Amino acid sequence: MVQKIAYKNFELEYTLFGSGSEYIIAFHGFGRNADDFKIFEKNLGEKYTIVAVNLYHHGNSVYPDNRMFDNQISKKEFIEHIDALLNQLKIDRFSIMGYSLGGRVALTCIQLFYTRINKIILIAPDGLKTSHYNNFVTGTKLGKSYIKWVIKKPEEFFGLIDRLHSYKIVNNRTKRMINFHFETHEKRVLLRNVISSFKNIVPNISEVTQHINNYNIEIVMVFGKHDFIIPIKLGTRFLKGIRSKKQLHIIDASHNILTENASKTLSELIK
Repeated sequence: MVQKIAYKNFELEYTLFGSGSEYIIAFHGFGRNADDFKIFEKNLGEKYTIVAVNLYHHGNSVYPDNRMFDNQISKKEFIEHIDALLNQLKIDRFSIMGYSLGGRVALTCIQLFYTRINKIILIAPDGLKTSHYNNFVTGTKLGKSYIKWVIKKPEEFFGLIDRLHSYKIVNNRTKRMINFHFETHEKRVLLRNVISSFKNIVPNISEVTQHINNYNIEIVMVFGKHDFIIPIKLGTRFLKGIRSKKQLHIIDASHNILTENASKTLSELIK
């Protein structure tokens, strides 16, 4: 079932998977969509109803053009939008799941919904450390000019990356990550829009850690053994500060963890 919730000039589209009495609010990764969470319906659908949200600029969710690069949505506004979704579905307590970019969104939600969260599931999550790249692109004139150049003249950009790689200034991991995010014009435009629009949707990890510990919230973290985008060490470092029940799982996968092949394993970890 696909539905929408409006807030001011923003709209979030979401899909319900399963029919269980417990809820999981789920956020997908960059360039993905809510359908990624359908893989859990078979194994989790009796226990949970998964509310899979299409983030702004994905699916049919709406982010107003006039707030794309100036006066971007604030953390408070975003939380109010999610709260409107929860009210629409009459959800009080819930678990929260985030994959990649969705992990950053989930961490931000934890910071403000911590009294209502049963369990946290983070799958190769972004947001565990400050992104100086994002701050550069959204917070400086040079950064804004740089991203325009990347979109308009990608051949020059990739040529520069190749030269820096040949001089060993850019390592193999960084080069693969750049290729992943910038390989098509559509991805380059989407990345620019997401980086700018989500400028303020950034978690305070110190506060998140404090809330998880104070409210004894269980947390499950899953990473891909071969992930070149989100390294396992970020999860290990984060969990060192967690005193509540915690699990760290490493599966034989790259960054693309949400697959049919891995669905049974992931479902067992979530249960």
